[in-house]
Amino acid sequence: MTTHPPTTDHTDQGLTDAVTAVAAEISRTDNKASLLLAFSGALAAGLVGLTGREGLSLPVRLTIGAALTALGAAAVVLLSVVRPRLPHRGETGDRANFTYWAECTPAEIRQGMREDRR
Repeated sequence: MTTHPPTTDHTDQGLTDAVTAVAAEISRTDNKASLLLAFSGALAAGLVGLTGREGLSLPVRLTIGAALTALGAAAVVLLSVVRPRLPHRGETGDRANFTYWAECTPAEIRQGMREDRR
């Protein structure tokens, strides 16, 4: 008869690892979006600098205008990625942000800390 060693429940460690991995992915996404936003801003500044030059033909000016419009649209998309979404207490019930906990009473905080919310 073969005996198997007792199995260990790794649920707690798995949840902790998953939360850590998601937090790292969100951080990387924020960093990438911020870098792209800075890069598009630098390109836009360079294009604006070109528009002040004398002797640019109409097609060149229209191309610069189209490029600035595209960079502006890209900046709006990037800002929507980087902008934090912090709902207030009654909106989604999300307990993972500081705005929720800031509006709780001390008793509600103690109650909330008793539960695993990973």
